[in-house]
This record gives sequence, C-alpha cells and structure tokens, in this order.
Amino acid sequence: LAAGCTGTGNCYWKSAASANWETTADWFTATNGGGTSGGLPGTGDIVHFDANSGAVTVTMTASQTVAVILFVGTSITLNTGGQPLTLGSTSTAASTVVFDQQSGSSNLSSSTVTVYGSWDCTTYPTCGATTYSASTLNFLSSNNQNVWLANVAYNVTFDSSNTSTSITYTAVHNIQRVSNLLTIRDTAGTTPTVKFDLSIGPYVLNDALGAGSITVGSRGILYAPTSTITVNGNFDSSAGDFGPSAFGTSTVVFSGNGTLKTVASSGNATLYNLTVNVSITVNTL
Repeated sequence: LAAGCTGTGNCYWKSAASANWETTADWFTATNGGGTSGGLPGTGDIVHFDANSGAVTVTMTASQTVAVILFVGTSITLNTGGQPLTLGSTSTAASTVVFDQQSGSSNLSSSTVTVYGSWDCTTYPTCGATTYSASTLNFLSSNNQNVWLANVAYNVTFDSSNTSTSITYTAVHNIQRVSNLLTIRDTAGTTPTVKFDLSIGPYVLNDALGAGSITVGSRGILYAPTSTITVNGNFDSSAGDFGPSAFGTSTVVFSGNGTLKTVASSGNATLYNLTVNVSITVNTL
C-alpha cells in the first residue's frame, strides 16, 4: 500500500463531496486530513467517521475488510453498495465493538456483513441510523460479544468460529428486531454451543415494528427467560440445545401465519406462554 492507511492503525475519512470508499486520496492517518494520505483501510485498521469527515456519502464498490468502524460526531452516510463487508477477525477479543453507530447513518442494504465482534451503539440511546434492508449480519465470533441491532435488521445469524468453547451473544439494549430470519446455531465444532442471551433487560425480541421467523439450529440456544418474543412466520426450536429454563416465564406471540416446531423432551425448553393471533401449524417431534 501507499503511504497512509496501511491496514494496521487508524484511518480517517475526509472529503468535500460524496465519493467511493476506494478513493485513496480521501483517507488519512489522522483526523481532519492530518497525518498522511493514500492507501485504503485494511484488515487491522480502525475506520473513523468523525465531525471532520464531511456531510457526504461514502459508497463501497468492492468487498472490504477492516477491524472496526466508528461513527463519532459525524453527519456522514456509509453505503455498502450491496458489497460484502467483514469486521474484525477470529482474533478479535471479547466485548470488542467492531461497528459503533453513535451518529451519522449507514445503509447496509443487500450486503452480507461478517461480524467477529460486538455490534452496538456505545452512546445509546443517542445513536445514528442504520438501514438493513435485504442485508445479512453473520456473527462468527470466537469470543463472547454484545449486541444491539438498532432499528430493524433483516437477516441475522449468530454462529461461531470457536471449535472448542461455547459463545454467548448478549443483548445489551432495549428491543432487538429481525424482520426476516433470525438463526442461532453453532457450525464450528461438535460440542460447543452458541447462545443469544436476552435475559439482562429483560429485552424484547421483535415487536409490531419488526418481526420475522426464528430458527434455533444445532447447538443453538435462545435464552429469553422473561422476554416477549414476537414471530411473524415460523418458529423452529426443534434442533436447539436448550436447558429447561431457557424460556422461563417468557411469552411467544405469533403475529403472522406460520409453523411452530418444537421437541417434546427434557433437553429442549418448554414454552411458557403462547399467544396466537393468527393461524399456525404446530409440529411437536
């Protein structure tokens, strides 16, 4: 790479007009056009959009991989342009925020975003806006992470890249909304599990503003002992690795037609409250 962003430090955007992410002249090693310019953010870079970045739109035209993206005091709009985006790596430490939408806005429409860290707004509830239309967030951390999806996500998969240790993704704010499909599973090994934990709020999973189907796959755990979970479509927990307290005194609400698929055994959690406002099919294996 040219002098400037080298993939191992901090990379700041500054421009007077909207431009593509791949415009090397708009990336600097210090805020407000300071340091040196040239090069593009790489796998180890922390990308900064700040008050000096400009009230412009930055559009990706190719796949990108960086360590972290921070939106702090900015009016910028990031448009991923439907391109793949990877945040962090298998070495990303626990509770490391790799996407922090404190201000500005981002449009992730039609992109697949691979996430190895936490997804959050660390200045909650004063945060920027994130649009997820037809996008997929694929969480593949090797360590425990925190999650606040903000607005209404589209497809979200909680998975793992750790072949020997179980991973927990903990909901840290308010309502988590996934409008198309939420999947919780562990494809990394044969014994660990992946848990999506809603217990500390307790936090709501989906509501009238955004709800879709939920699939808890092999070695996946949805831990929501006192939550309200809204489903608009199918709810399949038949392959999950639940303990007896996973649903506690929670309520599952079907707001759209679909199928409820569960396993009637001690290894799978039993639903506590079930509210059906539509027509559903129940399959108990």
